[in-house]
This record gives sequence, structure tokens and C-alpha cells, in this order.
Amino acid sequence: MIIKRKLVRKLKVLAKQYPVVSIYGPRQSGKTTLSKMAFKNYKYINLEDISQRKFAESDPK
Repeated sequence: MIIKRKLVRKLKVLAKQYPVVSIYGPRQSGKTTLSKMAFKNYKYINLEDISQRKFAESDPK
């Protein structure tokens, strides 16, 4: 079960104020879940995937 987090609202406000917002914390603390909840219409890319990382390095757009 996913609990709606209060941080989603705060994250959306910060994303409107700044060009980059960083979410950091320990492994498996819900960072990806939080970002996916806040930005449902954004495409998610995992740069731990070697092919996606190489593509991002070769074409940053």
C-alpha cells in the first residue's frame, strides 16, 4: 500500500521555484516512489541501467 506523502506537495512547490531539485536519502527509503508520485507525467530513467547511462552520457538532451 502506498501512503500519500505530505512531501509530494512540498516537492512540487520547490520544483516550480528551482530548475533542479535533488532527493537524497538511504537506500530503499522511498525516494523513487516519492518522485514518481509527485511527477506522474514525467518519464523515469534509471541511470544504474548501463545502456540508459551510456545514452545519457552520449546525448544529454
